[in-house]
Parts: sequence; structure tokens; C-alpha cells
Amino acid sequence: MTVTLAQADTVLNFWTISLSPTFNDYIETTLDRYEAAHPGHEVIWRDFSGDALYFELINALDSGNVPDVVNLNVPLLLEFAERGSLQALPEESLTAYFPRMVDALRASGTAYGVPWYITPPLVIYNSQMFEAAGLDPDTPPETVRQLIQIAKHIKDETGLYGFMPNVGAQRMLYRFAEAGLPLLSEDGFDALFDSPEHVALLASYAAMFQDDYFPEDVLLRGYVGALERYNAGQLAMLITGPQFLTRIASTSPDIYAVTRVTAYPLAEDGILHAPLMTLAVPTGAALDPALSLTQFLTNPDSQVAFAEVATIYPTTAAAREADFFQQDDGSLEARARRVQAGQLDQASDLTLDVPNSKDLHETFMKAMEAAFYGHKTPQEALKEVVIFWNSRL
Repeated sequence: MTVTLAQADTVLNFWTISLSPTFNDYIETTLDRYEAAHPGHEVIWRDFSGDALYFELINALDSGNVPDVVNLNVPLLLEFAERGSLQALPEESLTAYFPRMVDALRASGTAYGVPWYITPPLVIYNSQMFEAAGLDPDTPPETVRQLIQIAKHIKDETGLYGFMPNVGAQRMLYRFAEAGLPLLSEDGFDALFDSPEHVALLASYAAMFQDDYFPEDVLLRGYVGALERYNAGQLAMLITGPQFLTRIASTSPDIYAVTRVTAYPLAEDGILHAPLMTLAVPTGAALDPALSLTQFLTNPDSQVAFAEVATIYPTTAAAREADFFQQDDGSLEARARRVQAGQLDQASDLTLDVPNSKDLHETFMKAMEAAFYGHKTPQEALKEVVIFWNSRL
């Protein structure tokens, strides 16, 4: 940035995932501000694709020449934490962040990352399709039960699908957690998702699929299939991140014109899954200067400035109170920001901290497919996958 190597007393290497070149101006300006506030510090920034960063970090750890701060998603953070490749962070450095987001970055109870930014979902819906089904677009669903009832009603009345749940791969685990159902025992050694309540929730989704209330590709195409159908006017409700509003506006302006937004339906316990990006300090880096950089990148000014150029949300209550997230200028995007900012306390990345995660998630996915396609009852599918998980946990 602005300090030369000869002048710098402390040189910090900062690695990120897929931010360049789109966000070069933001990152470079923020790092210039950091250096101005920390005389004698220089930050060297490198950006990688997700796959490239994974292998670069492994090589850096092997050589002992690690970055000081590295941007990781939650699955990668938990994997590197389990390897012993990340430093545990002091609890006092994490008090500014939403507690549920910090909890997502714990392995065996210890936090190994700082929450940087998050992209919570919301419900985007077609008001014209609501009206065609005889529904009031001013009263969108507030609970999952209402969302399912509305989806069925729209399909019955119009022949078009109400919504496509994101239940492919391991994502049904997130739906269980969002419903307030436990996934693992407190010690992490027992899977718990074969209870009657878990079975009933899975059975309700499987029955809707088998009764043609969900499209046949719901398990395979997820967000992509849902977005395509919504853009074509063939899906009433789209559960997705706010970044897709811009895409809808550019690709389907007629659909955008009748689009409204509402909050993601929460269970009584109030939790929702959202992809979370983190900042971590690899083993071998100097902790104090690394933490000073992570705290600067996540202070309110930095988080709000980032949100103004990217469709992301802050990880601190202080940043959420900024006018950018609270004011409503009448636009759909401003409405979405207010709605989602109001749910940040409930947002967290629900990726599980489990060993053998690849095998466990693959087995879970196959069990969900068996239940949806009627090859096994939901009870049989969940019982069998829990037995397998417990043999590996």
C-alpha cells in the first residue's frame, strides 16, 4: 500500500477469496486507511480463487511462510482448525460480533476466526402470482408452515410452483436446525436427527415432492433452478440472497416490476443459515498485529463501506445501525436491506464441525434422495444415516 518495505516495521500478508478485481478499490482504500492509522505497518494483499487459496495455504503452512490474515469460508476454517493450522482467538477480541456468528467459527468450543461478512437469505415473491391465486400480496408468509400452505395453494390454483426449497446435498440439515431441531449431542459424538420431529419435517417435504408441489429437479439444481423459474414467471417465491435482485432486474424487468421482498420465515427459536466469510490467523503468524488488521476490516466504517459496494451484510450490531441498513428510500433493494439487517441476530453459518465430513455429507445426501424418491420412508432414511454418522463421529 502506501508504506515501503524499507519503512515498514511490521509487514502483514493478507489473503482473500475472489475479491479481485471487482472490489480492488474498496480493499486497497481500506488497507490504505489501516496503514495510516498504524504507522510502520504495511499490508501486502493477495487474492485467490477458492481452490487456489486452499492449496496455497497448505503449501504456506508446510513451508512456514504463512499469511498473517487469511479469508476463509466456514467449511475451510473448520477444516484448517481441525488440522491445528489456525490460532485460537481470545474471547475478548470477539465481543463486538453477533454471538451466533462467532459460534459458527468454533471447533471443540474454541473460536478460530473473526466473522467478516455474511449474506443472509430473504423471500423474494411475485405479487402478480399471489393475486392470480386469490392471495393478498400484502400478507406474505411469516412462518415455514404458512410458506408451505401458500405454495400449495398457488400450485392448486395456477398450476405453477409456489417455491423450491433448498434441500439438496446436506442442506436438509440446515432446514432441521432452522426449525429448532438439534443435529448433534453437546459432545458432538451422537447424531440426533432421527427423532419423530425430524422425521415429520422430512416427510412433509418428501410428500410435497411426490405430490408435484416441488419441481422434479429440486434436489439437483437448487438456487440455479429456482432463479431460472422465478425469472420466467414460473415460481411464486424465491428464497435466496439479496444479490439476485440485481440479476432479476437486469434479466427479467417485467418480473422485477411485480417483485416484493419479505423476511425469511423463522421458527420460534429463530435461527437461519447464511454463508459466512471469516478472517483467520494461521499458526506461525504474529497474533497481535494480525488481530489489529481483522478488527480494522470489521469495524463499522469498514463494514458499511464494503456493504455499499457489495451485496453483503455486517457482522456487528454497531455496523447494522448505520443509515445504509436502516433507511428506506422506497426501492426494493433498500427494503431488502432493512428486512435482512433485522434478522442478523438470528443469522449464522450452520456448517457442522464434524470429522469425516465428506463421507458423512455424501451419505446424508443419498439418504435424502431415497426419502424424496420414495425408495425409503423418511424414518428409514434418517435412522440408517444416523447409524452411519454415529459410527464415524
